[in-house]
Amino acid sequence: AWPAETPLLCELKIDGDTDPLIFTGRVAALLDQHAGPAAMMSFSRTAVAAIPDTIIRGQLISPSSLSRAEDLASTPLVDVDYLACHVSDAENASLQAARLTCPLVTWTVTDLDTCAALAPHTDSQIFEAFDPTLAKRHIVNT
Repeated sequence: AWPAETPLLCELKIDGDTDPLIFTGRVAALLDQHAGPAAMMSFSRTAVAAIPDTIIRGQLISPSSLSRAEDLASTPLVDVDYLACHVSDAENASLQAARLTCPLVTWTVTDLDTCAALAPHTDSQIFEAFDPTLAKRHIVNT
């Protein structure tokens, strides 16, 4: 359904009734047929571990305000291609240290001020209800 070269970022939302291994396998099979770049990510460590090496793998990290964790970078069970944290945790010391070897993405950016403030602390941002032209200008400096 997507144009052939459209980059896709698929979040695997695992609830209590969803088998993370089966669901991840089904989504991965669909993405393997996609001609453009694709990535998968999830809060579920089991789902992230099941993402094939042929697909970019991201670990979503619960906000520290919910988990009360200080070391947010210890979440992944496996090597990941990027970590994705809540906007409120972008400057977390453990994530900034992990950023030296693993890109850090932040979610969910909804306005220009947040985008600009987080740009020095993240390698990319996930946007919602945000003008793509403004996002591109701040993320890739065009």
